[in-house]
Amino acid sequence: MLWLALHFPCFGLEVAERRAGLQPETAPRILVRDNRVIHCNPGAKDIGVRVGSTLATAQSLASEGATLEQLREDPSQISARLQLMASLLYRFSSEVSLDPPDAVVLEVGRSLGLFGDFSSLEQAVMTLCDQLGHQVVPRTSSTPSGALLLARSGSRQLAKVPLQALPVSEKQYERMANMGLRTFSQLQRLPVRELGQRFGQELVDYLGRVDGRLPDPREALVPAAEFNESLHLLDPIRGKQALYEPMQHLLEELCCWLTSCGLGAALLKWRFLSHHQTLAAHMPVPLSKPQQHLRAFFDVSKLHLERTALPEDVLGVGLEAAGLEVWQSESLTLFQGNLNDDHAQQHASEAELAELLDQLGARLGMQACMRLQSLDTHIPEKAWAAERKPRRKRPYTNKPYTNKPHTKRSHARHIDPRQAQRQAQAAPLRRPLWLFSPPRPIDVTQLRLLEGPERVQTGWWSQAVSRDYYVAEHTSGARCWAFREASSQWYLHGYFG
Repeated sequence: MLWLALHFPCFGLEVAERRAGLQPETAPRILVRDNRVIHCNPGAKDIGVRVGSTLATAQSLASEGATLEQLREDPSQISARLQLMASLLYRFSSEVSLDPPDAVVLEVGRSLGLFGDFSSLEQAVMTLCDQLGHQVVPRTSSTPSGALLLARSGSRQLAKVPLQALPVSEKQYERMANMGLRTFSQLQRLPVRELGQRFGQELVDYLGRVDGRLPDPREALVPAAEFNESLHLLDPIRGKQALYEPMQHLLEELCCWLTSCGLGAALLKWRFLSHHQTLAAHMPVPLSKPQQHLRAFFDVSKLHLERTALPEDVLGVGLEAAGLEVWQSESLTLFQGNLNDDHAQQHASEAELAELLDQLGARLGMQACMRLQSLDTHIPEKAWAAERKPRRKRPYTNKPYTNKPHTKRSHARHIDPRQAQRQAQAAPLRRPLWLFSPPRPIDVTQLRLLEGPERVQTGWWSQAVSRDYYVAEHTSGARCWAFREASSQWYLHGYFG
């Protein structure tokens, strides 16, 4: 097995910056817990601030006129962000485990066939982490504990890992230093029994998990069943265009999550918070079909934002994905040529149509956009309906699929292949695009019958319908569609174009 550990050395500071809507900068910035510095950016290190310094010391090191930005640690936000990161990394491995507070470990040995080689997989992981705004240190080993130890220490060989990177107390480390122990290899050479007597069985077990002598089971992550993230801003935002950047950050995370879970979203639920984090505005963004790409989400969201009334000051932006469905990726044909070109052109046309419908719905309102839906009936005026929302085919339920065998025998009627071929070669039935609802009575003397009859007989279980349809020419010269009921009454049902 091959384990890939990802250590995020500045994770707490990056989460706090994201929560506050800040971008990484060279200006001094620190993360504080109990009035002590636990993270500092390069700008703070340049003025002498170090991890472990008191807040007063850090403030005294700031030069006159310079500001030292202070951010408070939020353990709940860090835990939630690590959980989200693990969910997004699920696309690279089915076995992803958390190692709080700042690391994730993946079993990637079984994923190499998909990505070709380890270099391609590692590059894809690094690109994703960089896109999400996190520095990462990747390391590999045959055990998860070994990979995590390498990542947290920054070393590339276990033998050269310094002992201060081990999860031991300060007292134990001092005893190791007094014995002349400096590296992991020196500690491994000690007899196991004497090592346990001096430093405890817990350290012996840990070393066994690192080098593979003992099993190292990990609890595999179950990806989150929903996406609901938010950004809290330090300074209020005034103006809708200023909201584009935080909205795009949330949409990038959503797209990564959808790709990792193999889903598409047909509805976005935006929320904009004002003072005291109260809900000030809610903006639903429906889509004509499930989407998974940033551009499709962002363009339509901007159009909806133009028509949404917002408070004067916005201090928070939230996003929830709804209408989740299993993502159906488009497959290309095997051979090049006209068939492949036609398939690509059809796919592009469908994407352009979906984009047009979304933009019309955003500008005119979804109530102004209707689509025709065919219904399962032979009565022409009841065979269609206008709907505002498309029917969903494969909703996402987050439940495992179980392939249950069929226990009932099929009673499907046998179809003669020759009869089916004759039916397929038969001329298609003519139907007018303009129908009257309800049909209009007419005097048959005004019609000259051209084609027919075509019998439509159905509804015996509720309201019986029996009609003989004809293609006819009206005395005005128009070609029309008329029928006669069993009562011999004639009706005009529509006109051909």
